[in-house]
Amino acid sequence: MTKAQAINDTIYRTTDLNLAAFLSLQGFRLKSLNHNDRGEGVFAFDASLANIQEAVLDFHSGALVAAQQFGNKLRDMKFLVKRGGLRP
Repeated sequence: MTKAQAINDTIYRTTDLNLAAFLSLQGFRLKSLNHNDRGEGVFAFDASLANIQEAVLDFHSGALVAAQQFGNKLRDMKFLVKRGGLRP
């Protein structure tokens, strides 16, 4: 899998921690978090209710977000990866 990959119309997966934090801040729901063969976190987002591709393009185009919120979200996402995924 590349850093980011659309799986189908309802799931979007990425190993890019910064993109995952951005998508989470944009309101996309994190459905699952697993690890790939290299131990990287694989974030799977619910993309059924909105255009996630547009948000990904915004991220790569330098969309602005609040620095403190982004930093907090990065910290939270790193914690999830280290913990081994989402808990029910």
